[in-house]
Amino acid sequence: MKICYVTTSFIRSPTDYYSYFIFEQALGAVQSHPGLDVTVIAPHAPGYRLNEEIDGIHVRRFPYFFPLKFQKVAYQTDGLVKTVKRSALAMLSFPLFLANMVFYVFWYSRKASMIHAQWIPTAFLSLPAKWIWGVPIAVSARGSDLHSLRNSSERTKKFFKFFLNRLDVIFTVSKDFEKAFKEELKVNVPVHPLFNGVDDSFFKKPIRRRQ
Repeated sequence: MKICYVTTSFIRSPTDYYSYFIFEQALGAVQSHPGLDVTVIAPHAPGYRLNEEIDGIHVRRFPYFFPLKFQKVAYQTDGLVKTVKRSALAMLSFPLFLANMVFYVFWYSRKASMIHAQWIPTAFLSLPAKWIWGVPIAVSARGSDLHSLRNSSERTKKFFKFFLNRLDVIFTVSKDFEKAFKEELKVNVPVHPLFNGVDDSFFKKPIRRRQ
């Protein structure tokens, strides 16, 4: 069995903490299901590997601009939308970013049992893989995507709802978000809460005994 995670940000090395919660979710899947093949599709970042394995997770990072040092869409201080608005280079490379994400998802999910997209727009970019390969898509709505949708016009909501109903399941990080999809947007697909876990070992520091 293979699960293909799709995200616009992921840890860039074994010692990185960028979007660490997504890494933890993928790692949890690997650890709880021995033999499960987990592949993560994420943007490349200058100076990091295009392909590597981290704790049993296959990471495939798609490049989207050359020279690679000019990749400025992902892993910036702001989110993707704000980055594209404030950076001409990011705006120029953004169409290539989207195109290469679609291609990588399409290619690496062809033998997958499920695509697990992080954030709603990423799920929409994964739909061609579902239409061609028949791979079901789950999406984790993490907050910023749902908040933007809630504040949008009715026409935009109808547009998003059309594509949301083409997915197979929606996971939310809170029960409030679950309620919003069911009662406000009235989607026709299953909606379930899937909370972010916390590794409490990060907060445990060794106690130094006084001599």
